[in-house]
Amino acid sequence: MLISKIDIKDYKDFFDLLFFLDNETNNRAYEPGERDSSLEVFTNNMISKIEKGDIIILAKEGDELIGYIEGERGTFRRNRHVIHFNIAIKLLYTGKGVGAKLIKKFEKECENYNIERIELTVFCDNDNAVKLYKKMGYTIEGTKINSFKVNGIDKNEYLMAKSLKKH
Repeated sequence: MLISKIDIKDYKDFFDLLFFLDNETNNRAYEPGERDSSLEVFTNNMISKIEKGDIIILAKEGDELIGYIEGERGTFRRNRHVIHFNIAIKLLYTGKGVGAKLIKKFEKECENYNIERIELTVFCDNDNAVKLYKKMGYTIEGTKINSFKVNGIDKNEYLMAKSLKKH
């Protein structure tokens, strides 16, 4: 398995992976078919994200893209030290250490960008993800009540975070 930062040659495969994941699980913000389907728009967004200091790490098994972690940095000088990530892995590859490897690589990259705080949100009922984040040192800081509706059902999210700041 290869864990590495995204490269421009990966954009099309990453684009395809996002659509696949949107259809594979209900633990995503996007519903199937909701994402803009223009590769050109996606590519321009990716270039913009990379230029502003966002971090995207991919997991590959052979030639197949199997997962990713994407962090979006704060946009103000006062919160540039904070990054919020989302992560997703194809169901076939969950429970095999891919998530932990992605998070470790992501945290290493965050240190290179002088990021001091990493945040994420996760559906409260996504037990495997919550367990992974806790194992990786993230703590629950609060609960967002009724923050999503999935198939008409209210979903709550945990806000979880980890400090990288050296005391």
